[in-house]
Amino acid sequence: MITKNDFVELDFTAIVKETNIVFDTSDLQIAKKNGLFQEGEEEKFKPIKLCIGQGMVIKGLDKALEGKEIGKEYEIDIPSKEAFGERNPNLIKIVSINSFREKGVEPTPGLVLALDNVLVRIAAVSGGRVIVDFNNPLSGKEVIYKIKIRKKIENNKEKIYSLCNFFIGQEADIEIKENKTEVLLKDKISQAVEKELKKKIKELVGIEVEFKNIRGKNNFS
Repeated sequence: MITKNDFVELDFTAIVKETNIVFDTSDLQIAKKNGLFQEGEEEKFKPIKLCIGQGMVIKGLDKALEGKEIGKEYEIDIPSKEAFGERNPNLIKIVSINSFREKGVEPTPGLVLALDNVLVRIAAVSGGRVIVDFNNPLSGKEVIYKIKIRKKIENNKEKIYSLCNFFIGQEADIEIKENKTEVLLKDKISQAVEKELKKKIKELVGIEVEFKNIRGKNNFS
């Protein structure tokens, strides 16, 4: 039975309850069937590795994973406030249509796109004004997660890898030696981020690590 701070490998399919639309999955065949797959994206659809209770998935799912059994399938209903949040009317803004056209985009109602690194939906277009909804497209939606915990992760390399991948968005090579553990990263991270990630790894994995980039430097700035 899974408890908080356990590392697990998880299969899942996420569905909007109201419409029965699949919006995310770890299963490649389900992704293809529901129009989520694009050519060359096979690696996106595979079991995810996470630490329970660390905010690596939405709040409602994170809580629901505790107490579940390995290998058993579950269907979990998650209310909007514990999924992608309630809708906030203050996040609906009026933006000049020129702001879109300068980026080569012709806004149309219903269009979802990234604007200033935020996923937004075009609610309406009137003359030179565009009503833009900055709420998460899934805010206010009750969702269903169909899950199966494939295994509990015991390997410390896998644990450290999953934390690096989630918290700093980098894949890492981990070398566990007799007296120290080195985490090799492609890109530099700030000293503040390094300090917090070291603390998180020590807390959850019980290992002190040293960060280096692939050129062997260990001073991050």
